[in-house]
Amino acid sequence: MKYLERLRAKEANRKAESALPLQEYDSKKSSALSKTTALEPDPPIRDRVRHITPEMVKSWKIARKWILPRLDELQASGWTRARLFKAGRYTFPYGEWGVAWLDNWRRTEWEVHLENGLITFLTKDISGKKIKQIARPRSIVNERYTA
Repeated sequence: MKYLERLRAKEANRKAESALPLQEYDSKKSSALSKTTALEPDPPIRDRVRHITPEMVKSWKIARKWILPRLDELQASGWTRARLFKAGRYTFPYGEWGVAWLDNWRRTEWEVHLENGLITFLTKDISGKKIKQIARPRSIVNERYTA
């Protein structure tokens, strides 16, 4: 019963608001000129911002320059364009982001190699120990864990 009363009250408010004159805006300031008749817009249901930072764009551009000349070789070894370049739905690193968005691309101390279809990042730490990070195409990862 209370639910129906709330629905009726909301409908009455909507009808009353629609009877008000339209809101006028100043195009330079984009603020309401007449605040007495101003209606508040409904907030967006979901903000779909991908959270792509300028640093990530730099990484993507550097990676693209490296990947495109080797694209045929990468695709032959199981990589897809989506697995290489895809921008994920959630904030990085959550969700499915392509290899091109990794920050290793813009680090000058990292060397990038293509070895047997694997993208390999190599560097040395302060003590001189070698550090190796490998990005594999999804098909190789799935074969390794399902076998």
